Amino acid sequence: MRGAANLVVSLAIVITATALQVACAPADDHPAPQDGGPDASDASGNSAPTYAKNVQPIFKAKCAPCHDGQGLGNHNIAASYDDVQKLMPDTAFDAPMECWKDTDRMMPKTIGECAVIAARLGWMPYQGGCGGAMPANPSACVTASELEILDKWVGAGMPK
Repeated sequence: MRGAANLVVSLAIVITATALQVACAPADDHPAPQDGGPDASDASGNSAPTYAKNVQPIFKAKCAPCHDGQGLGNHNIAASYDDVQKLMPDTAFDAPMECWKDTDRMMPKTIGECAVIAARLGWMPYQGGCGGAMPANPSACVTASELEILDKWVGAGMPK
């Protein structure tokens, strides 16, 4: 009888712990469209930019020297949609703090989200000097209109 009582108590603890874990999990800031297809919309109902049509060309133009098959930073966002969906690795200590949802760097954003953040902050393209007032090569930097496309893409859940 005592074994059955211990089993019931253990089961109750597991169920309670599971419920708390689910209830306390962070909300997804940018849920992806269900089909990830080109019909995804942004918050205002407009057709959202997609990776294949709008975002990959920007990544190819601005990020390809390092992230189009070379695997620098452990991703190839200019070549692979799968890589933009990966979570930031916990070893990316040189990435902007904004690439995490918390200050302890325990809840990472995706590499796609972080790429947009890094471009906005001028961190990328690497050594492009894009964060300064007078970049050495302005054509290497992500433009304001390109950032607008990238922001809309992230806001729509980064559709494929």
